[in-house]
Amino acid sequence: MFDQKIVLQAGTTDKYGFAVLNPDGSLVGGGASGTTMYTMVISYDANANAEYVGEAPAGNLAGVANPVWRIKKFTYDVNENVTSVAWADGDTDFDNIWANRAALSYS
Repeated sequence: MFDQKIVLQAGTTDKYGFAVLNPDGSLVGGGASGTTMYTMVISYDANANAEYVGEAPAGNLAGVANPVWRIKKFTYDVNENVTSVAWADGDTDFDNIWANRAALSYS
């Protein structure tokens, strides 16, 4: 399992519910500009599937030990298709600690 930190721009999403910015700040694949920016960390499982995705408001230099993250967890079937997406604490509040993601309750 490994983590990757990227920047998220709301408004344009892929199958996981997030979008990636190019190094110049433009959206990969185009899309709306002027939307809310987030810092994102992705934790991958042994099959290189996104298992946990954490988002924190950009600009606050969020550390992984600070309670500023909203975290979602993906589960997969044997064919590596997403079967469920659940939120830490069952909500989208920015009040979780990324470093504790495996121990949180998801619904």
